[in-house]
Amino acid sequence: MLSLGAMRTLRQTSPVHWRVRLGRARRQETMSLLGIIPRGAVRILPGTSRHFGPPRRWATFSQYRQRYRCVWREVLPATSCLYPKPEAAPALSDRLWRAGWPEQGVAFLPGARALGAEGWPVGEDDTLLIDLATGLERPEYTAYLTGRCRIDRSRGGRALNLASCYARENYCHFLLDALPRLELALRAGISLDAVDWVLVPDFLGASREAFFRALGLPERKLLRLPPGVQYRFDELIQPSFPGRESFVPPWVAEFYRRRLLEPLGWPTEPRVRLYVARSQRGLANDDEVWRALEPRGFLRVEPGTWEENVGLFSRAEMIVGPHGAGLSNVIFSPPDCRLIEIVPGDRPFPYFYSAACAAGVGYTAVLATPLAPAGQEYRRLPSDEPYRVDAGALSRAVEHALERVVSRR
Repeated sequence: MLSLGAMRTLRQTSPVHWRVRLGRARRQETMSLLGIIPRGAVRILPGTSRHFGPPRRWATFSQYRQRYRCVWREVLPATSCLYPKPEAAPALSDRLWRAGWPEQGVAFLPGARALGAEGWPVGEDDTLLIDLATGLERPEYTAYLTGRCRIDRSRGGRALNLASCYARENYCHFLLDALPRLELALRAGISLDAVDWVLVPDFLGASREAFFRALGLPERKLLRLPPGVQYRFDELIQPSFPGRESFVPPWVAEFYRRRLLEPLGWPTEPRVRLYVARSQRGLANDDEVWRALEPRGFLRVEPGTWEENVGLFSRAEMIVGPHGAGLSNVIFSPPDCRLIEIVPGDRPFPYFYSAACAAGVGYTAVLATPLAPAGQEYRRLPSDEPYRVDAGALSRAVEHALERVVSRR
């Protein structure tokens, strides 16, 4: 077994960006007895992750099913598409409008565990299924799990897993990654009456919890996954994730329209123009932008209750806002809407572009200038540094979009 000194050395020499995938919100959880354990040391650790440390093995589901008893039920075949090219965004890469998704479906894992608040699925022989867990898309990341001791609990029964790596702290991932997995389970023929537990992230807040009730998830079956705890079940039902590689498939918008908007009869009129503000971080000249938008009939909004979000965005004629989780509500918007996203120019990120395309919403990107260089940890992520947009360029993009709105009337 490696000494603690050797473990610290391996930790210090490992690439920083590998560790960042777990997110700043879970930093406290990772600061534990062993810290972050490098991949090369995992297999020589004694015991299993039921007692401490990360799972000792990792595999894709296709590899796992060759050795162990389990079932895969396909719901959607692998597919790809070309999204409409973003307007006013010459600096954005061609990759942004080439989207593809692997086969989508549901895995049935006898005797499996859900690990931590992220609900990472761990099967036989302490095997972590990396392609059925968010945040672990690449094998090199799988070793960078928490090294803390865990509370091991057995609940038995059948559990439907809707937890995900980022949904606990990020509304966007909750809305676009976690909840849509319910649709895959329902399409696979799984009745909520036939499961004993529905696994969801803990500490979501009342606004997100309300989605569970609106989608018909029984409160008595919700099992909220806290950090540092793992649960074992007779069978873990693990839907795949819709947003692999940051692209949102069209069926996610169809899911919300069919399961949420239509049954609850949300009004589509009168139409509204929304400016989705970010009060905490991001756009440095927010006041200047708002002065340009307010005379054009825009409402200034910040993320509210789920009823407010759905009620506003389902009537949206146009949405303007800086890159941020509030823009994920575009998934509720009608196809004749247009999203104008203020994008940090040093780290363009396709998530809300693809969400707009999934909903059939038109998309325009206006590139902003960062006020400080993004740190190394953001090489694979959208920049968290403040930035400034040219208010004149934004106004021209809005005017161009409004001309088309008027011409449709």
